[in-house]
Amino acid sequence: MKTASLLGHTFELFDLVEHDRLPADRVVDRFFRARHYLGSKDRRFIAEAVYGMLRHKLLIEELFRLAIREVNQGNGSQGLQPTIGLYLTYLLTIEGKDPAALSDSVGAYWKIYYPRLPLTQVAQAILRHRDLDLGGKSAVDRVSLRYSFPKWMVEEWLGRLGESETEALCAASNIPPPLIVRVNTLKTSVDECQERLRQEGIESTRTKLSPFGLVLSKRVNLPSLQSFKEGWFEVQEEASQLIPLLVNPQPGEIIIDACAGGGGKVLELAALMKNLGKIIALDVDQARLRNLQKRVGRAGVGNVEVYLSDKSFDRITGGGLEKADAVLIDAPCSGLGTLRRNPG
Repeated sequence: MKTASLLGHTFELFDLVEHDRLPADRVVDRFFRARHYLGSKDRRFIAEAVYGMLRHKLLIEELFRLAIREVNQGNGSQGLQPTIGLYLTYLLTIEGKDPAALSDSVGAYWKIYYPRLPLTQVAQAILRHRDLDLGGKSAVDRVSLRYSFPKWMVEEWLGRLGESETEALCAASNIPPPLIVRVNTLKTSVDECQERLRQEGIESTRTKLSPFGLVLSKRVNLPSLQSFKEGWFEVQEEASQLIPLLVNPQPGEIIIDACAGGGGKVLELAALMKNLGKIIALDVDQARLRNLQKRVGRAGVGNVEVYLSDKSFDRITGGGLEKADAVLIDAPCSGLGTLRRNPG
């Protein structure tokens, strides 16, 4: 796809994420599902740009505002939209792109929205303001602006962790996470899965803590892989993979996952139990449970019973609630732990 069209899609998606109440990843997924003509490279370009601007939104807004004000000689900022200005600032200050190389890619859009402001002058002004003078600001304002985190969040972290640790946490949270999968040991071994992914053009390394995890070398459209379709692996962060290990389920036991959600931990529990015993998966979200049932089928799991948490527990067979050997409660929370992969 031509650059102009890619940028048009990028700006459209960013604006949709900004104005939609759904989480960013769900808006992005819906956007791509409705545009099957976008190839994997096109989707990667668009998603990386959108998530990059979301991660650094407060900072690039401020830098663009200062640059426009300087070039426009203080006669107003002309607004922070359209998104082309934020994208330009992101490329210059976060991606470190050469200003001279940007006229071909963003020049056409720039002329439409800012016909009286030369792109080169704005780009140079953005770079002049890149090192913000934050000396007169409070610690909350400094950290919030530098790392684009909400002030309320920064204030709480500062109170708990101090400024140095809070900055380190914010900086780490702004680094896109690696793509990690958990190998389904009901169907294959980690070594076999790693070799098959290599044959499909994807290199990987073993995770440090989880015995079942692989860190993929690049982002790919995993559902398109035959190994994924056959249930050889599931996308699951390493930290999430460790939780079923702490439960330590044994074959033949009864395990309740009381907040099953999409079912990542349910599937791992089933693998650890070698498909023996029973797992009772509960959740309040019917849509998530439908997705879980699809994943159960693909993974070849046969010891899971799925129920909606609607207080009608009498439908659960075999007295599982009274006889359970363990109950896993990954309770709904603020979601802050997902900031790296879902900054919206």
